Amino acid sequence: MVWSVESAKLDGKDVCRMTLHRYVGEAISGVSHVEADPKTSQPIKSVFRNGMLGYAEAEYTPGEVVTTSKNAVGKKFVHKDKLEKVYYDQEQACQILRRLPLAEGYKGVLPFYVPLGGQKINLPFEVAGKETLEVPAGKFECYKVPLSKINQTLWYTTDANHYLVQLEVGGAATIELEQLGVNKPGETRTCKNDQMGCSFSVPAGWYFYETTSGNGPKNFLLLDPEEVAINFAGVWKKVKKDDDQADGKKAVRAFAEEGVAARVKELKDYKIRNDSWKEFTVGGLPAVSVVGDYLAGQQKKTDY
Repeated sequence: MVWSVESAKLDGKDVCRMTLHRYVGEAISGVSHVEADPKTSQPIKSVFRNGMLGYAEAEYTPGEVVTTSKNAVGKKFVHKDKLEKVYYDQEQACQILRRLPLAEGYKGVLPFYVPLGGQKINLPFEVAGKETLEVPAGKFECYKVPLSKINQTLWYTTDANHYLVQLEVGGAATIELEQLGVNKPGETRTCKNDQMGCSFSVPAGWYFYETTSGNGPKNFLLLDPEEVAINFAGVWKKVKKDDDQADGKKAVRAFAEEGVAARVKELKDYKIRNDSWKEFTVGGLPAVSVVGDYLAGQQKKTDY
């Protein structure tokens, strides 16, 4: 999960853009954006996209919200709700709590709107005390904030930033802070793995994480800004003794064909597109690409 906050423009106006990337396997990956007033955090527009739950877009105006949603099979719904007070979008929840003057014993009720489903939720909270947590990003003194109504608990740093350090979801999952940073406009990120002798860069707005450990193949999850695809980069060290594999182009083509054969067995109605095989170079080395189509249930998918 990646939370980020940045200055942005919406219809020529300054807004605060809150983004949340989720990746919990292919089925429930997704991204959400909320554009809000930079002073009050009152939502103006939100977009929620999830591989399993579907898509929802909400536009907030004084006293009303209009949502356009699609379920997982693409059926579209439009819904209007009257808002008798200010409701924050559900995808702002972690950031709204950060903006509060958290202190031991501090409590209140926050109103949230859930665009996918059109629900209003009044969420009570109370700072239960201080705890010191050690997570991959370091050691932090935190405020513990249970949200009993939705069976979640959050820990925020006690400093003025109130960084989210840990999130527990119903006893089923614990999410710990791995890293903090500042995104610079246009800045690329580089991933380097000395063990495998490889490195690659991703454009601004993308994130990457190594998803394997040990001495085997290295797999990297790549999150694109809108999560329109499930992206992985895999790195293997493969040595073949066959004389006909000495040619680099033949070697990568043979390796790719092995992968295609595996996909044919793995995926429903998997077919390679005619004339989709392409040859090019990456880092001065021979490379090939190919595109296939398949079905996941009744959904048409494309495999690049």
